[in-house]
Amino acid sequence: MKKLLLFFLILGTISIHAQSQNWLLASEIYQGPDGILKWQYSYTTQGQINKVLYTQSKKLFYTESDFKTDNNNRVISFTRTYANGKTPTETVAFEYNTKGELSKFTTNIIKDGKPKTTILKEYEWATDSVIVYSGGKTNGYTKTIHLLNNHNDITKVKFLDMKNTETSDAFVFAKYDNNPNPYTLRGNYPDDDINAAHNKTTFFMSRNATATYTYNKNGLPVTSKINFYFPETKQTITHQITYSYLPLKP
Repeated sequence: MKKLLLFFLILGTISIHAQSQNWLLASEIYQGPDGILKWQYSYTTQGQINKVLYTQSKKLFYTESDFKTDNNNRVISFTRTYANGKTPTETVAFEYNTKGELSKFTTNIIKDGKPKTTILKEYEWATDSVIVYSGGKTNGYTKTIHLLNNHNDITKVKFLDMKNTETSDAFVFAKYDNNPNPYTLRGNYPDDDINAAHNKTTFFMSRNATATYTYNKNGLPVTSKINFYFPETKQTITHQITYSYLPLKP
């Protein structure tokens, strides 16, 4: 699962700036070392998110529902319910700054009707960067700095502790395509990580990696394939996602 989380950090999940949307992401199917995983998105007729289904090996794992919005149609909370009936339900909440940018993300894990654990992230936005404080700005334990170019794409991600000591190698993203990132096409669906406007094609971590995409006639990615090469074993590990879309009705 650690490899999967790294893969989605590479892809990104929060839109830095909203794009003009004529299409909505309907589903994504991941295939790789972590098996086959699927996310399905449902929307209102106005293109606002109202349900997410997540399955592992064709078995429902959790459902996100009960989406609530503010007067600007930004999601302020939803509920995540696990299919096994044993994992505690989670309530996820979002706060925004005066520019409409995400400023706080909290997840409350509910057990026996009471919050058991709270996961907190806070965000600090600038013209050319976004800092994510895991645990919050006051009592946080790590911060992640995303450096941005003038195309709203991420050029570098740095990982530091709260004393500004780097805790691991930085990610460097060298090249992007000019096509919309599928994760910017989820209506008003929010998440807790940072997303580029376009799709990364060349990047460097502790080892080099490349990504390739196929596109439909509307210029939207329908597959993404990321290859990690391990020279010590001469092995290539491939992660692939297939995307489908719905038209946004006027």
